[in-house]
Amino acid sequence: MVDTFGIPRVVDARGTSFGRQQIQRTPQPFVKPLTCGGRTCSATAVAVVGHLRLQTWVNPMFRLGPGAEHSALCPFNVEARVDDLVKEHRAVVEPKDGQYRLLLQIAEATTPSAPGVRPNTEETRGAGLAPNAARHPTRTLPPVIKAAAAVVQLLQDLDDDPVAKARFVAVNHTPTGREVLTWDEFCWPSTNSRELAADIRTNPARPRAVWGRVAKAGPAKSGRTGFIQLDTPDGPPVRLRAKNEKYVVEKGLSEFVLGFSARWELFPPNSPRSAPQMWITESWMLATWNAFTQRPNTIQV
Repeated sequence: MVDTFGIPRVVDARGTSFGRQQIQRTPQPFVKPLTCGGRTCSATAVAVVGHLRLQTWVNPMFRLGPGAEHSALCPFNVEARVDDLVKEHRAVVEPKDGQYRLLLQIAEATTPSAPGVRPNTEETRGAGLAPNAARHPTRTLPPVIKAAAAVVQLLQDLDDDPVAKARFVAVNHTPTGREVLTWDEFCWPSTNSRELAADIRTNPARPRAVWGRVAKAGPAKSGRTGFIQLDTPDGPPVRLRAKNEKYVVEKGLSEFVLGFSARWELFPPNSPRSAPQMWITESWMLATWNAFTQRPNTIQV
């Protein structure tokens, strides 16, 4: 069996776990034989050092040994997991030219911008819909956010493997045609909040998914709105906000949250510390999961 994506972690003969970052060390710190580090899996593995192939750098990786196969439930059985992901989300994931394309079919109402809101203060939006609101969102949106969260969970299990990530792209429908976005252009970890803020300034109308570990959640100081703040170690905060606390209070107890919207904004808009935020106005706009859950959940309201 050919292992296209590689194995993020292995266990050596002493029972010690090693990631791919250890492969290039001299001498290599692990003791052979190696086995796959996935739960329930004992497939043999080998280390491949980084090298040039046809003038292209191949990253160091662990891969299956000759004749070895992952167990059926191994989280590092990536080919099987990708096949399952595509089948489960076939309405919005399109295999094409060796890539898996997430089709962003967004139909959001055009509404006037409401007054700005200072995060976690006593200000609130006016009675109108938030800029990212749609009274009747397209029925294809829930599959989109579920598929995006499934891809994020897969990449989490693979320690954000760049080869695997490169296989996923998002297709944004614009007035001038299709725009193909790399996964990093579409789906942002909250830990890259500075880069996210810069991208919102450059591409304000682009749909984005932003995910991260929940840092805190609850009512704003006024008690009239709720928010989830994602983990941002040294950048501006990323907040997912709602006029009604029920959108966020319960789901803020989850370990990870992904928010999806075509209307991300910055507040304050012209500050070097502008905070990326989106307004949660529909149930399909959030997905949540914990480290050991199998499937992301959308908020039910």
